[in-house]
Amino acid sequence: RNSRRRLAAHDAGRLDATGAAIIDDWGLSFENVTRISLKAHAALGREARKQNLTAGVVEATLLPGDVAAWLASPRLRAALDAYLGAKAYVRTRIGALRLTNRLTAPYSGAEPNLLGYPSGFWHHDRCGRRVKAFLFLHDVKADGRPTLIAEASHRTHYYEYKDLLQSRFSDEYISSNYDVVQLVGPRGGGFLFDTNTIHKGRSDGKRGRTVIIADFMDTRKLYTFKKLRYRGPCGQHRTVKMGGEDIACQSWCRR
Repeated sequence: RNSRRRLAAHDAGRLDATGAAIIDDWGLSFENVTRISLKAHAALGREARKQNLTAGVVEATLLPGDVAAWLASPRLRAALDAYLGAKAYVRTRIGALRLTNRLTAPYSGAEPNLLGYPSGFWHHDRCGRRVKAFLFLHDVKADGRPTLIAEASHRTHYYEYKDLLQSRFSDEYISSNYDVVQLVGPRGGGFLFDTNTIHKGRSDGKRGRTVIIADFMDTRKLYTFKKLRYRGPCGQHRTVKMGGEDIACQSWCRR
């Protein structure tokens, strides 16, 4: 129990100090990770066939039972309790994400390509304090399209939260103002990060990446979002204005 408390304090401390905490081991057995992986790959395969996708990104919604062993991980629950407050948060979604070697940079010429891979731009999720947890289904290395963060940017109060394009940042701005950290690690590990942190999914690389993602948000904030009919956080079925035209975003933000 003391060891669990120390890990929770460490993970929450890293979240508070840098915006992210890399987890070397969620404490799952090899068999549990394999079972979760089989569920994820089956769901991703169905989604790919249904949409006849040949693109570099595939995503699928999972049920809590598909990843029950991970959601019950003492390390995950303790870190969330320490950072968001015990019983003060709710899980809002669970999904599987696959980035393949077909993925290309999120640009069409000099213009942003929001329909291609919007999470390939540096951005925050336009919802303030919220935590995403990742489970690696295989080793994720620097050449495997990892998530990148602008370290310690999570405490920023941004000028604009409503407009999607206002939440995107150039590579030059990030490299000039922040230390960039790659969130990599072994199978069965992963990371937590506050989505107010500026971050992106790396689009280039030699390897694909398949992960499980779960979102956790303050209960009061979620209630307020619903009351105001705010269609965030980033990526939740909405339309944005770009160049005078309506552009539909993807179903959820892919990192």
